Formats: sequence, structure tokens, C-alpha cells
Amino acid sequence: MDNGSSSYGRYLAGDDSAMGDLVREYKDGLTLFLNSFTNDLF
Repeated sequence: MDNGSSSYGRYLAGDDSAMGDLVREYKDGLTLFLNSFTNDLF
């Protein structure tokens, strides 16, 4: 496992589908992170 570094590298190189890979891999953490700002999960 590369912790998303290859997906991030692909995204920086112009592969927009790599962002979807990153979101799928980190969706739980992203949800909690965004909730810390909005205090509203839904």
C-alpha cells in the first residue's frame, strides 16, 4: 500500500480519475474532517 501517493501523483500529472480513487480511499477520514468544520454530517 502506498497511502495514496501513486494516486496523488497521477492526479498531479493530469489524470482526473485519480481524484476519485483518493476520495474512495479516504472517504471516512474526509467525512470526519469536513464534519469538524460544518458540524453537520448530512
